[in-house]
Amino acid sequence: MFVSSGWFEQVVSYFDAGGCVTVLLMGLSIWMWTLIIVKLKEIYTYRRTEIPLNECFVRLKQGRDIPGWQGQLIKNFVSRRSFEPEIDQKLLHTLACKYYLAIERHIKTILVLAGTAPLLGLMGTVTGMIASFEVISLFGTGNAKALSSGISEALITTQIGLIVAIPGLFMGNFLLRRAEQLKARIKRFCNSLMVEMMSS
Repeated sequence: MFVSSGWFEQVVSYFDAGGCVTVLLMGLSIWMWTLIIVKLKEIYTYRRTEIPLNECFVRLKQGRDIPGWQGQLIKNFVSRRSFEPEIDQKLLHTLACKYYLAIERHIKTILVLAGTAPLLGLMGTVTGMIASFEVISLFGTGNAKALSSGISEALITTQIGLIVAIPGLFMGNFLLRRAEQLKARIKRFCNSLMVEMMSS
């Protein structure tokens, strides 16, 4: 073991001093980072399976398989198209919207969770300060140990709330930008696909 047991005890003691709000913040953090990892994996999969437009249309003409979302979109479009340009355009837009929704899913939740973390930290601050004032009202300022536990709860929850929120907001905005770029590529692909289908 490279990590000493003393280090682990210090971490446990730190979270214990933060009170029950710390547990809520840890649960929120685990939920948020699970969603972040899921979205990163999804966006990476979209990018990894994407092939250039020219290659995609060459494969389409040759009847070869097209990988990823491009192949699924073409397959759905070809199986349901009516050969009426306006209806086909609407069909393609409807199919693209399903991908837009899938790409955006969970990103707003990540941003909401990241925005909630400082508020939970603030709640811990309030409860910690209330506990401190209760100690003062009972024992005066003479009981420094009891007084410091309330102050510790107030400061630790604020700190953890910010530690959870800052990277969460960064990752949420990063994923939002990636999702917008991916949606723009899907839109360009649909426009090119419509032109290709009309000309063939």
